[in-house]
Amino acid sequence: MIITNILCIDWLIFIIGWLIHFICCSTCPIIDWLTLSTDISTCHATWVGSIATLAGSIATWGAAICALISIYLAYKAFRGQVNASRRASFDATFTQIFAQHNTLRARVISHSNSFWCEKNVFTRCKEEFAQKGNQTVLEFWKHFNEKVIKNEVSVDFKNFFKYIYHEVTTVTDQEKKVLDNYTKKKYIQLIQAQMNNDELFCYLINQIAHYDEHATNEKVKKYADKLKKYDFFKELCESKNYYRGLIYRMYKDTNDSETMCKFIKKENIKDI
Repeated sequence: MIITNILCIDWLIFIIGWLIHFICCSTCPIIDWLTLSTDISTCHATWVGSIATLAGSIATWGAAICALISIYLAYKAFRGQVNASRRASFDATFTQIFAQHNTLRARVISHSNSFWCEKNVFTRCKEEFAQKGNQTVLEFWKHFNEKVIKNEVSVDFKNFFKYIYHEVTTVTDQEKKVLDNYTKKKYIQLIQAQMNNDELFCYLINQIAHYDEHATNEKVKKYADKLKKYDFFKELCESKNYYRGLIYRMYKDTNDSETMCKFIKKENIKDI
């Protein structure tokens, strides 16, 4: 960034300098004409010299323009190399993030044998939610973590979802020069594609509960906007199993409807 700013400043100074030089040289004949005596021979000789000076200035200016074009092309090539380097660095980071995602997921799944006979935490959460009764999403989330899975399992469960936040923001916070919006959406879809529907549904519950608990936090609001913008939960609305029913049930619930619409576009819900 510092090098880029220095190049811009140098380029601007170079242009201003040559512009001043051109203006001074090109106005010499006019100044001479205004200050010359009425002697025709003297005036003619001076004009010839001034015109020669002007021609030299034009040639110099032409060379300056060529130099500017060269500088501009070199600058563009430099910026291209910088952006390519940033993209390569991001791709390497994203690959490492992906690997850690699967590690944390495996840690959550590893608790299955200890607690619920071939049912992992995500499946149990979904089934418990389907029977939650009149509880709000926030009330259910607290009950499930504090009373059902408890302690170490709850820690790993929540950490997995915290890491998804890190994955998503690593993509969305990239400069447009590194990732445009279309490319960002593709990377977000890669993250989403790593999660099955049970995991996606649990993450939606997690986010709704977290939003309700921190509704005044601008950082929480902005993250909800990002998930909605990139259709992170759209697949749940398009699934042909009972996730659609659970989502529609939340949409009709006056306690949870408004918050859920912070994460899912209404047109996706209305299509259910």
